[in-house]
Amino acid sequence: MNVFKEVLTCSDKDKPFLIVGDGNFSFSRAVVENFGIKNIISSGFQSFDDLSDMAKENVNILKDEGITVLHGIDATALKKYEFPILSGIVFNFPHVGGKMKIQKNRELIQLFFTSAGSIQSSKDFKVCVSLCQGQGGIPEDTVYRTWENSWKIVEMAAYGGFILKEVKKFPKIDSYMETGYRSLEKRFHTEGSSVYIFVGGERASFPIYGNRDCFVRSILYNNLWTLNDSVVWQFMNHVFHIAQPKDLNFEFEELSYNPYEIYMCNSFSLHLQLRLDTNLKEPIVKHFVKLKRWNFDRIKAVFDNFGYQITEVFSDCDTHCSKHTLSTDNNIVGSACDQCCQIVVFIDAAILSLGKETDWRLLYHSRLVFKQNMMRIVTESLYPVAYTFDISFWDSHIPLSQKLFKSEALLFFANILKEVHLVDSYICIKTNKTSKCYRNVYQSLWYVLSKADIQNLHSNFGKLLEEKYFVKVR
Repeated sequence: MNVFKEVLTCSDKDKPFLIVGDGNFSFSRAVVENFGIKNIISSGFQSFDDLSDMAKENVNILKDEGITVLHGIDATALKKYEFPILSGIVFNFPHVGGKMKIQKNRELIQLFFTSAGSIQSSKDFKVCVSLCQGQGGIPEDTVYRTWENSWKIVEMAAYGGFILKEVKKFPKIDSYMETGYRSLEKRFHTEGSSVYIFVGGERASFPIYGNRDCFVRSILYNNLWTLNDSVVWQFMNHVFHIAQPKDLNFEFEELSYNPYEIYMCNSFSLHLQLRLDTNLKEPIVKHFVKLKRWNFDRIKAVFDNFGYQITEVFSDCDTHCSKHTLSTDNNIVGSACDQCCQIVVFIDAAILSLGKETDWRLLYHSRLVFKQNMMRIVTESLYPVAYTFDISFWDSHIPLSQKLFKSEALLFFANILKEVHLVDSYICIKTNKTSKCYRNVYQSLWYVLSKADIQNLHSNFGKLLEEKYFVKVR
């Protein structure tokens, strides 16, 4: 189905869609004539007197159809106008005019999304923006540009509180005349163009200072098994046909095997400790769930169904039995003991392996999409932007170790912290002080996160290190 017919038809009849920047009003006319959709408000930046003859003809036809047409509407300042409650906004091929003005076009997009956010009526509010091939800067673009050479549409949308939900091919629409090439009444090519569909996102609230450890503890002690919307339960439902926790003979216990039983293990806490070097004071509790009447062949069949072969790598378990490591594509997903008939499957590691992902954050509040023998992990936000910031400081008389730095970063930034790397460390010959530079990569898979948000948080993190460890941030 045509993306615009789909989006505009699904809108609330009492809440019209606002079309902005329709220079010659041919898009609005095409929507009415081709799809029979009249639940729109059509608008353009120019006054009626400044329109071309073709545009004036389109305006008159729209008015004859009962469509509200507005002139002199600035898409970057929508709050100053009085609109009814809207279902969303469509802005096709925004452009400041001229050539080689990427930064100016980014500013236009940013101001538009900020403006759209100021009149957003609900979380279902949609914003559709069409861009020519390569301008958006995402992998789905038919002509891929580097992020720095694009309009950075996902990043700009965050300033208005929007996240990218879908990307669809710009359709061919009869009677739509795309004009404005280099600010002229000249058509431009839309082949390979994309329609970016945004929705309102949730603003992140971060566990800073007093609540810095809430996030980590909530993960470790209210783990994946107790979150009904986690991918673990989606996987269990689809693969093992267990709908929800009450359908499973569910219990937490320490690692204590019983013969002829299989344990589905949440190994996330172990991954968290090893990968990010958290320094928690309390012991990490590993949770296991018994799956009775399962054997190794049934577990193996699950992975075979997704095109993976579970390989068994021999290693000594103890003097009485042998242990095999279960792996898929060199990713460890469990272990088995021959003589004891005991199998442990690290269910979260298995999900990430089958989904061809490595980011542990995907295990929370994401969706699993199954298609034939493939599985994808899908987040609320499509192609979320990763922001990289360096932080350099002089150590105090008590050195801030790499392990402790990573622990503080995790507890401060929670699930928006993607990576931490020590970039450089050296000792000044004159002062004998140690300088360190870390590179933090931030990314939110669910929430709205702008570059300005990260700059503020990154700055506050530096202040925390100064207050707590007496370092001198440079």
